[in-house]
Amino acid sequence: MGDLTLLGVAVVDVRRSSHVLLAGELDHYSAGPLRAAISSILAGDRRLRRIELDAALLSFCDAAGLDALLGAQRQAAARGVTLRLVRTSAPLRRLLKLTGLTEVLTATGDPDPAPSPFHGPLYGFPPPPATTEAV
Repeated sequence: MGDLTLLGVAVVDVRRSSHVLLAGELDHYSAGPLRAAISSILAGDRRLRRIELDAALLSFCDAAGLDALLGAQRQAAARGVTLRLVRTSAPLRRLLKLTGLTEVLTATGDPDPAPSPFHGPLYGFPPPPATTEAV
């Protein structure tokens, strides 16, 4: 096995929604933490209605990463929970456009996402890069 890729996953629950921050690389080797986080979230509060994935700090995503995102969305939908990407990095945005998944995975029809609970003084993650925008 070659170099291991790393994916950081942080979760904050607010009312009936969970906010998940993805940072690093999402691929075959690193999708496990995302799958585990989504499973854990869905096994929790039955009043949960929405999962927002903040992927502003995702530096890489391949087909296996997209499969993990789509699998998470299917798993959430089976529980009646909406799962959407609310912020995307430039590499992920490009991949979503190339695969035609922008409309499927992003919150394009939703109102502007709430400010991220991750990018501020409480959790100390850096703000998203200037080229990252809400989708």
